[in-house]
Amino acid sequence: IEYLIYTEKDKLIGVCLTFDIIEEGDNREKVMQSIFDAAQAHLQAVMRHNLPDELLNRYAPQKYWKKYFDFQQEIKKRHIEKIVADAVQQVYDRKSLNSAYTKTIA
Repeated sequence: IEYLIYTEKDKLIGVCLTFDIIEEGDNREKVMQSIFDAAQAHLQAVMRHNLPDELLNRYAPQKYWKKYFDFQQEIKKRHIEKIVADAVQQVYDRKSLNSAYTKTIA
């Protein structure tokens, strides 16, 4: 089950992408809990009342999925940038260490 929380006009919007459920609020943890509870209640109602499986595949509109996938891409980009920055720093640290070692020996 995929979830998304984002800010829109000073409000937090929580979306359960799998069941097309939307909650809003002012506190990230409360919005996440609310969207999780709503999704769980939806799932339990479908199972308890033997409702059609189509209710388990009631996906949110594409605009929310686009936000979700754009966010996923941004996370990957930041992760890659951090890996590259760390690798560059390690190379710089090694060069500095080797330079200091060479000066000590000389």
